[in-house]
Amino acid sequence: MIDMARCWLLQLGSNFPSDKIVRSALAILAGAGILTTLTKIKKFGSYDGKRRSYYNVLVSFVAVGERNEIVAMLKRIERELGRSGSPNDTVTIDLDILASLQNAEWIPDRYALQKREFERPPVVAMLRDARIRIKRNGLPRGSHMNGNTDRLTAYLPRWLRWALMFVLGSLVAGFSVAFFLGINQPGFKDWLPASVSVVQIALTALAYVLLLFFTESGQNPAALDRRTEQVLTSLLPKTLARITDVQGQQVLVTVGPRSGVVGRDYTLRSTNTEMRFWIGLNVHRVIVILYALRPENVSGKDFKEKLETSFSGTVTGARRVGYDEALFDAGNVNGIDVGSIWLTWDLGTNEDFLTHSPTQLFFAQDTALMMQSFLRSAQRSQIQLTTNIAPMPL
Repeated sequence: MIDMARCWLLQLGSNFPSDKIVRSALAILAGAGILTTLTKIKKFGSYDGKRRSYYNVLVSFVAVGERNEIVAMLKRIERELGRSGSPNDTVTIDLDILASLQNAEWIPDRYALQKREFERPPVVAMLRDARIRIKRNGLPRGSHMNGNTDRLTAYLPRWLRWALMFVLGSLVAGFSVAFFLGINQPGFKDWLPASVSVVQIALTALAYVLLLFFTESGQNPAALDRRTEQVLTSLLPKTLARITDVQGQQVLVTVGPRSGVVGRDYTLRSTNTEMRFWIGLNVHRVIVILYALRPENVSGKDFKEKLETSFSGTVTGARRVGYDEALFDAGNVNGIDVGSIWLTWDLGTNEDFLTHSPTQLFFAQDTALMMQSFLRSAQRSQIQLTTNIAPMPL
């Protein structure tokens, strides 16, 4: 009997200081079967306050063998790369099976289900990025198994909702009036059951339409845009207003008009310092941009190095939460010499960010902590994080 190759969905993870071990594991797997990288290697921060930051990547792996043989091979690779198996061991590398491909569907692995892998933000984010859908049959209620979560509430345009309400309301009113006017008329009793049935059906449909009318579906782009504005213009400014400078003085927050398609310009002021920055929110992706004024007697290269050194602590903290590696650069924008700092962060949550209040609060408070660190570090290093140019995507 000839063994058939099977396709497995694997998650690779390591809390090693760099992604070096993850890349080594990818190289070994590529030599043992057909490997396809489905996502970029990305660092995810702690999401429950207990686990450390991990470098993760999602891959598909085609190889001959049963599940126990694949698991044995993965454990062997882990040992080769330095994992000892001790419970207190730093996780040099972790290779886990998430699912297997059967009849063109990804079937979740039973051990991955037991470990609740599909409820962890990094896995949810990677499945979404790779557009992988995991079959739901037999999964616990409340699990978020797909990169694109289905919504139970259908989205109907407002005009269609009004039209349905009018039609159904007219049916209820018409048959109700006919019922009360004709109940004493000869021969009406033959129509009584039909009239009552129509009224009941119309009332049930009307109740559902009313639910749709007063419910903003997650599929409604206009509703998501309104929620984005609410986060950028209400929640975030209120949280940023708690920031204090090195001297302990609380800042005043000014919010500029919408710019750069998905963001807004913010200015923090105290009597001791000032800082200007841009924050963009693209559904679940965060972009932060700052400009620093470069002194005339400092070269672009030296200024870039100063920015990297001065804000190394801030950037390291951001990486631990889940931000991508910060990009530092120096150049001339509209005739002004500046240094720029770019940070991006895919929130990667179980719930949709714009419909999940706890995640929104976490984002706002963590952003405020990061911006306070930028503000105070700039004060200590005498860096001017404000220019006449509004920072935004170029």
